[in-house]
Amino acid sequence: DTQHAFIVATIAANGAATYSEWIFLTTAPHPTTCPTTGAGGQHPTPGFCPITGLPLEEYVEIGETANWGGLKFTVDSARVVESYTRGDGTTVNPTKVPGRRHLYVAATIENDFSFNAVRFIAGLDYIMDTNCGIAFVYTTGDRIVDGSGRPWSTHFVFEIPETATTAILAMRPLIQINADATNTPTLFRIPIPAP
Repeated sequence: DTQHAFIVATIAANGAATYSEWIFLTTAPHPTTCPTTGAGGQHPTPGFCPITGLPLEEYVEIGETANWGGLKFTVDSARVVESYTRGDGTTVNPTKVPGRRHLYVAATIENDFSFNAVRFIAGLDYIMDTNCGIAFVYTTGDRIVDGSGRPWSTHFVFEIPETATTAILAMRPLIQINADATNTPTLFRIPIPAP
């Protein structure tokens, strides 16, 4: 219910600017629930995700695997953390922003011989949103997975709203390689455990 004002400018090569008229938009309240219709209450009917606004056939749940040709991605687990350990063994204590907490998502990625290497870039190949507002990537956002076919374990840490109970991780990891096959993101639904 907050009003925002936008104006758009185009800048010519000589620096001259042309401005649009002001546009006023009022935001709607963010959804507070995630649909649970369908078999066993796990998969919604086709439509749009009310959290991300993205089209979907169904959500991929924790423990399930999404496939993009020879690329596989599984969210293995998720937990709220005060600190976490990097792959090099060092401990990280994220700065706690008032009203926010950190969600640690463990994942397994497999890239068979279909692709030389696949890069996961935060904001381009994956984003996270929650039922109470946006999530920010806290860890280094890039992951590069070679084509060896071996399972590769990794983790992502997101800063999320403290009151969030459901997160949606949207993945579209092959957009730079084959956009036609990845126009629709795959949506992972992640219940957020209590801290």
